[in-house]
Amino acid sequence: MDRNDREISVVRGHGWKLQLEHGLPFDLAAGETYSIPRESWHRVVKGSSPLRILISESDLGIFSKTERGIMKSKMIEILPTHDIKVNEVWSRLGSDVAVLELRGHNIQERNEYVFDKLTAMERRSLHEQAGFDIFRGVKKMVADKVAEAAGVPEGFLKSIITNFIAGLGIADLRLMFQPGSCIKIVTKLAGAVQAAIVDTVMKSLGLAPENFLTIAITEGIKSGFVESGPFVKKASEVICKINISDLLPGGITNLFGKKGGKVTEKDAAAATAAAPADGSSPVVPV
Repeated sequence: MDRNDREISVVRGHGWKLQLEHGLPFDLAAGETYSIPRESWHRVVKGSSPLRILISESDLGIFSKTERGIMKSKMIEILPTHDIKVNEVWSRLGSDVAVLELRGHNIQERNEYVFDKLTAMERRSLHEQAGFDIFRGVKKMVADKVAEAAGVPEGFLKSIITNFIAGLGIADLRLMFQPGSCIKIVTKLAGAVQAAIVDTVMKSLGLAPENFLTIAITEGIKSGFVESGPFVKKASEVICKINISDLLPGGITNLFGKKGGKVTEKDAAAATAAAPADGSSPVVPV
C-alpha cells in the first residue's frame, strides 16, 4: 500500500496487468493513465516484455484537476524476472568467454565452452520452469544476435528467422555454427521462410490450397529456396561465418572497455583473479 495517491502512465510494455483492491486484473495499455488510491491494496501482474511507466505521486489525499498539491514524478522500467536473469547469464557468459580468449583459447574452444553451458541450460530447462524461461530467453538472444550479425532488417523476414533459430534444440544449434554442417540448418531455415511466404501470399490473394494458381505460385517460390537455390547460397555465405562466442557481450575489448591498444599483464591478472586456481574454465551459473 502507498501513503499517497498515484497515477501511472504506461509508456510501453506487453502483457502486463494491474489489479486494484476488490477488482480483477486488467490490461495496462501503452498511452493510458491509471489511478491508484492511497492506502489501497494493488499489485502488478508480470508481462512478457519490459514495462516502462511514469509514476506521479500527490501529497494530497485525492487527485484534482485544479489542485494536485506537490507532484513528484519518476520514470521507471520493470523487467520480467526471467528477463533479468537471462541478461545476467548472457553477460556472465560473455565475460567468461573474454577470459578464455585472454588465456589464449582459440575460437573453437570458446565456441565449445558456450555450447557446454547451453547444454547444461537445456538439461535444467527440462526440470524447472525458471530454467526453461532462462534457456528460452538465451536462445532468443542468440537468434536476435545472429539476425543482427547477418544484417537482417526488422520486419517479416527477421521474425521468421529469429523464431526458427530460437526454436532449435542444442544439437541443431550446434550444427548451425559448424562450417561443415551449417548449410543443413540453413536449408531447413529456407524451408521455414518459403512456407511463411507462401502462406502469406495465399492469404493475401484469397486462394484455396488446392487451387491451380496456388500450386503454380508455390512451386515458383519453392525454386528459390531449395538447397541449390539463391536463398540458401546467400544466407549460408553470411550465417555460416558467424561464431557463437562472437555474439556475446564481451570480448577483450568490451571486458576492459578499451577501444584499441594491447591488453596488459595487469589487465589479465584482474580479469583472471576470480578464475579457478586449477586453470579450468570459468563457470557460468545455470
